[in-house]
Amino acid sequence: MNSNTSQAWIDYNKDGVFDPVNERVLLDSIIVPQTTPPTYIYGPVSDSFQVPLNSPVGPTRLRFITNFNATGESLLSQMKIL
Repeated sequence: MNSNTSQAWIDYNKDGVFDPVNERVLLDSIIVPQTTPPTYIYGPVSDSFQVPLNSPVGPTRLRFITNFNATGESLLSQMKIL
């Protein structure tokens, strides 16, 4: 996988730690290869996940990180969370 990625974690057990194994719900490339120049474009990233049945009910925290290794337009100007 390339270094241009999006990752997300949900603190299901509400211990204040985003477990890299059990609580990561997204790891995806933000690069979309193209057959003509430019050779790639960025995004979109889309995924789904199941909330474990034993997760506590109520509010919890989500961490979303995008690693973006390029110059030019800011990724923040392109990002939407639906």
